[in-house]
Formats: sequence, C-alpha cells, structure tokens
Amino acid sequence: MIATRGNDKGGDTSHADSSHSDRPSSPQPDPKSSDSASPGSSAQQSSYEVIFKDRPFALRAPAEPNVIGIDLDEPRVAGPDEFTDGDDELQLSEVSGGSWEFRTPMGKSTGPAPEQCLQGSQSDVLPSEIREKELQRGQTLPVGTRLCTVTSDGNLAMLKITKVEKRATNDLPDYFTELTLWQQ
Repeated sequence: MIATRGNDKGGDTSHADSSHSDRPSSPQPDPKSSDSASPGSSAQQSSYEVIFKDRPFALRAPAEPNVIGIDLDEPRVAGPDEFTDGDDELQLSEVSGGSWEFRTPMGKSTGPAPEQCLQGSQSDVLPSEIREKELQRGQTLPVGTRLCTVTSDGNLAMLKITKVEKRATNDLPDYFTELTLWQQ
C-alpha cells in the first residue's frame, strides 16, 4: 500500500493505484515536489532574495513615558530621544498605558516562506494599534506568531515571536523575535 499525505484530495487513492498498477507512484511526485503551502510557490519563492534570515531582534518596552521607533530594514531600534524620519514600521509606546503602533500594514503569516509572508501582510492584517491589555494577555501576539509587512523601503519583513517577557516596571511586555528580510 502507498502512504499518502493528509493534504491529498480525496481518500480514494487506492482505486487510482490499482487501475494504474504499472505506474502507481506517478501521480504522487507532483504534490511532494512543490511547496504544499501554496500552488506555484516555487516560482514566487525564486523571485525573493534573502537579505538576512532569523536575526535575533529584541523589542523591549521603553520606559514610561516614551515612544521608540523600530525600523525593520536596517534593523534598528531608535532611542526614546531620537528623531525618527518616518521609515519606522513599528512604534512601541509607553504613554497612556502603552501600545504597539504599526506604521505599515502588519499581518500574520501562515508559514515561513516569503509568499506566505506577503499574503499574510495583505490578507490577515492586524489593526494599526494593539493596546497594552491585548499584549499583556498574549492572545493577539503569542509565541510562534509570524508578523509580516512590506517595509517603507519596499522589502518584505517577517518577525517571528520567540519569547514574551512581562516586566513589573512597564505596561508593555518585552518581545523577543527573529527577523527575516527579503527583497524582490
């Protein structure tokens, strides 16, 4: 008997195998040779070039009452007294309870591939601001979440949340991530 993957369509593969006994494995290589996440993904994947992959990137809450800017293209966390030029994709604010403010549309990706990241940034978009209560509960952005955006420089960025630490002195928790950046 030939084992099939759970994403094969239909459960009646045994009839196809018995009627074509001289070539039982010919229908199966196609699903295995392509990325099962999305059709045609290998063509899309080849159009992206990795700038850096899985770079550790800590998003620590600023001290009250400050706002810090996060630029994912460099990657860089601006200090609370630094003037930012509008290229930030994210701002962490410890003013009036705290929040994350997205300066570019930020969405959730279903997987690690660049086409999944782009799709998430366009179709599973988060609100432009997430308040401290949601971040403290860990429900909106739990460990394992992949956040994606097209940056102000036109690159594709993915932040994978690896750890969340609540701090007694801040309203916002600290988020530890791995940052991947692609260019097309």
